[in-house]
Formats: sequence, structure tokens, C-alpha cells
Amino acid sequence: MNITTKTNQLVLALIVSFFSILMACKSKEEPAPINQPPGNFNITSTLSTNGQDVILKWTKSKDPDGDIVTYSVVYNDTLTRNLSDTTYTIKNLPFETEIKGSVVAKDTKGSKTVSNFNVKTGADYVLIPDANFEKWLIALKIDDVSDGKVLKSSVLKVTSLNVSDTSNDNIDPINSLTGIEAFINLETLWFSKNLVKSIDISKNIALSSIRCWSNQLTSLDISKNIKLTDLYCFENQLSQLDISQNTALILVQIDKNKLTTLDVSKNIALAGLTCQGNQLTTLDMSKNINLQLLRCNNNQLKNLDVSKNTNLTILDCFTNKLSSIDISKNNKLIELYCHENLITNLDLTQNTLLEILLCNNNSLNELDIKKNLKVTSLFCNNNKIQTICVNNLSQVKTTWQKDLTATYKVCP
Repeated sequence: MNITTKTNQLVLALIVSFFSILMACKSKEEPAPINQPPGNFNITSTLSTNGQDVILKWTKSKDPDGDIVTYSVVYNDTLTRNLSDTTYTIKNLPFETEIKGSVVAKDTKGSKTVSNFNVKTGADYVLIPDANFEKWLIALKIDDVSDGKVLKSSVLKVTSLNVSDTSNDNIDPINSLTGIEAFINLETLWFSKNLVKSIDISKNIALSSIRCWSNQLTSLDISKNIKLTDLYCFENQLSQLDISQNTALILVQIDKNKLTTLDVSKNIALAGLTCQGNQLTTLDMSKNINLQLLRCNNNQLKNLDVSKNTNLTILDCFTNKLSSIDISKNNKLIELYCHENLITNLDLTQNTLLEILLCNNNSLNELDIKKNLKVTSLFCNNNKIQTICVNNLSQVKTTWQKDLTATYKVCP
């Protein structure tokens, strides 16, 4: 064997050995990791109050490899991609339609996990079981045929609704306002002088005005109606009324109900409150610094503090059990009705704007109105008054009423 042949054999042996060692090393290496898809996640689908929007919410998908996960929403086609949020709303879907779709979670390497959703959109009409309520809707051209239902598209256009029995003699009183919950864009709702015993307005969150006086309401939940500025619900059968959530209220009329308590401490914006003809034994008005009108007559109040209500112009507190009333801080007062109480003394020296004073049927021993030069109407009869002090006798009006035993006198 010559030298060249031996050399070639040696080189070949070295090459074979090199590749053998290389393959042996590769067999000992770890296999390349396989990318795992994002973890499973749960999805909920909720129908909005308009019956056409589907609100999707889902839990976060955790990626086993720690990759960032984004989401796509698919219905018929991909609606959105690369979402980092876990909520999405599909809007303006057709009524009464089965909506089937999915949310796709994807990591940065392209691996995916899919979660499906299924929901049916609402009906395109609202049931109106009360025939008289529907007659009103037809009269107002919201509905066009008496069939116990109204198109939802028509309902959604309504922002003001007045179905009070005072304004249409051709329609009998309404017993039920079932269906009103679909009027989600209502800002004004008036249904006075009907026969309504209960109503659900929890969905009518745009309401700013409710007038429901002279019905048969035994309860009224307005906790969701935080935009309310005026509420007229007098002449019902309410034994309680929670207005603590209605901080925008400016005017409240709840006369002639069955209230034994009333909390207005949260209603700082209140300018007018009438709660006469209830069964109130206490009434705290200390927080209502903007109050201009207070009518709390015909209750069972023994005390009434209006010292913080310096903007009061009208105060009705007659027919209670008051033994005194301090109005020294109420120098804007124009009308005072405090008759039919147990009041023994009445200081009017700070109330120079007073025009109307009814203090009859009390236990007053004297009355000084010499600083009340604007008084045009005075009733102070049925007291124990002997002398009525005036600035001058020309101040006295012929229409003023007093006891025969009382005399007018110019006092220093």
C-alpha cells in the first residue's frame, strides 16, 4: 500500500469519527420547546336595555410561556383585532336574531385559543298589557294600532310622556304602566290621576321629572333615577320614600301620604319641599341651606328648626304641635303660616319683608308687628292677645282679623 492510499484512509477515518462525535453530541441536546397556546378563558354576553347591543366581557387568558395575549372579536367577520381590553360591545344588531360568535386569544407567536358566545337580541316590540295605557300611546302617535304592543323603535324616540288623566276625558284611568321600562330615553314622565299601584322605573335612568300624584302607589323606588330634579307624588299611599340617592332634586311634593319619617339630609340642592298631610313627628332641615319653600303643615311636629334655612321665603307649619317657632334667621320670609299650633310667643322683628301672617288659633299673649310694614294679610284671632303693636294706625288693614278683645296700639 503506498503512502497516498494510507493518507486517504486516515483522512476518511477522521471524517467519520468527527461526524460520529457530532451526532452523539446532538443526540444529547434538549429538543426545541413547543409554543403553547394561551390558556382558556370565560366569556359572558349580556343584552343591553335597547335589545340591540350585545356587551361582551371575558376573563383574561394567561399564556403558559408568559407571552403577551391580545384578543379579536368575531361575528360573521372579524370585528376588531389586537384588543388588550377584556370587553367589547357589538352595536345595532337586528332584533330577534341569534348572535353566535367568538373571542380569539392570540399570543405573539400566533398560537390561539377560542371562546364562543351565543345570545339572542330582544324583540322589536314592547308589550303594553293595559289597554288604557295603549290608548294613550295611540293618542300621542307613539303607537298606531291597539294590539297590546308597541314597536320598540317608536318607544326609543320618546323623551317626554304625559299620560295624566287630567288631559284626556276620552280615556279611562290607567291601572298599569307595564312596558314603561322600555322607554329608556324618557326624561319626563307624568301619569297623575290614574289608578297605578306600582311602577318599575329602574331602567329609566334619564328621568329628570316625575309627576305621579293622585294614584294608588304604595311604594316608589327612585334609587336609580339620580338625575331627578322634580318629584310630585302627593296624594298616594306611600308609607316611606327614600330620596337619599337623588341629590339633584330641587322640588319635592309628597303631601297627603302616610309618611312617618323623611330624610332630606342628602338633598342639598332642594329649593322646595311640601310634605303636608303626613304623620311626621320630626323633620331635620339643617342641611337644606338652599330651601326657599317649606310646607310641612298637618303633621305631628313638636319642634321645627329652620335656623339654617336662611333663604326661606314661604313657611307653612300650621296644624302641628309646635309650642314655639324661631324665625329670627329667616329675614327673607314673605309668607308665614303657623296657625293652629301651641305657640306662646312669636318674634317677628327680623322679618321685615313679611307680607302674609297667619298665626291664629295659638296661645299668643301679645303680637308685635311694628317692624312688619309690608304685611297686607293678617289673621291673629283665637289667641289670648290683648295688644297688637303697630308702627302707626295707618298700617292697619280693614281685612286683618283679630279677636274683639285685642286692640291695635302704636308702640315705641
